[in-house]
Amino acid sequence: MKKLTFIFIIVLVLLVSACERFTKPEPETGPGIAEEIETYFQNDIKDALDSMTSGDVSSIMAFYSDSYLNQGLTKTDIENEFTALMQTVTAPFTVSIDVISEDNLTVEWSFASVKEIPETDVLIENGDGYLFYGNQMEPPSEDKTVAFVEILTATWCPNCPELEHEIEALKATYGSSLSYVEYHYNDGLSGDFSELQSWYNIYSAPTGVLQGSNIFVGSEEITLSQYDGIINTTVNTDATITFENFNYTLEAGKYTVQLELDNPGSVAFDNLYLRYMFIEETSATNNYAGDPCKNVMLEQNRIALTDADFNGTYEFEHTVGSAMPDDAKLIILIQTMPETFDETTCKIHNVMEAELN
Repeated sequence: MKKLTFIFIIVLVLLVSACERFTKPEPETGPGIAEEIETYFQNDIKDALDSMTSGDVSSIMAFYSDSYLNQGLTKTDIENEFTALMQTVTAPFTVSIDVISEDNLTVEWSFASVKEIPETDVLIENGDGYLFYGNQMEPPSEDKTVAFVEILTATWCPNCPELEHEIEALKATYGSSLSYVEYHYNDGLSGDFSELQSWYNIYSAPTGVLQGSNIFVGSEEITLSQYDGIINTTVNTDATITFENFNYTLEAGKYTVQLELDNPGSVAFDNLYLRYMFIEETSATNNYAGDPCKNVMLEQNRIALTDADFNGTYEFEHTVGSAMPDDAKLIILIQTMPETFDETTCKIHNVMEAELN
């Protein structure tokens, strides 16, 4: 019996030592893609920016692909913008970088308090570093529809950042062919949208409304995957209503907006409304994940339209309740809105977005 016990112990020791000998050690984990890109910007890109002079911007242009294209802007266009910028600013610069998507290397970055250089860009790998490549998209054509997403969200909502991140990534992909707004529910960030919320019958955050007729509740992967296909179809569809010659004036807190509306698609005027909203591009308030809230609706309204509004210049006025932030934008859209929401008829026909300087 003692002999058997002794043999058992020896076998057990051999098994343990064999497991230890043949078990692979855990691989060492290096920095993630986002951290790698952030380090690259804070070192290589910053050095290139700080090396620019009023007569030479070649240091930063070395980081742009010869095939660069971002909403119609080519490498030459970017070089001209850097050259013009260096007539008014001097180094050193402070680089801010946020990796929106690791999958397609989309970043949002800035280095000075200007908007001339595209703030949202796409990178490609280049050896041990990266090059600016752009989203490879031309600017939206006036005869194509701009897609629009309305997001019901809240800073207290733990599942909302997934939807916000998805739409932000799609915005980086589609550029100005896609516009979106966040309605903040019960967190004090947005102005009153209760009438619109009741009409859509959306009370669960997160919820996305795409093109005024497709409502998606939640932020599960299967739900988020549906946005891209509809957006892609929308931006490749001929516009049934178009906007031209936008202009505005601001006096004593009152915006007077002028633009021309055209109806090449012969949209019916029954229940047709012009909706507009003032948004803050980047809020000082963070969402549940700790990221800044984007495209937050501040004030909004709607105006009934008739066929007479499509003859010549259309004008409307809006007196703001408070001073607009420096990064305020105005979104204008045309939507069919009967008394009761109907996903088959409540279509947004087109959208335009304008900065308020």
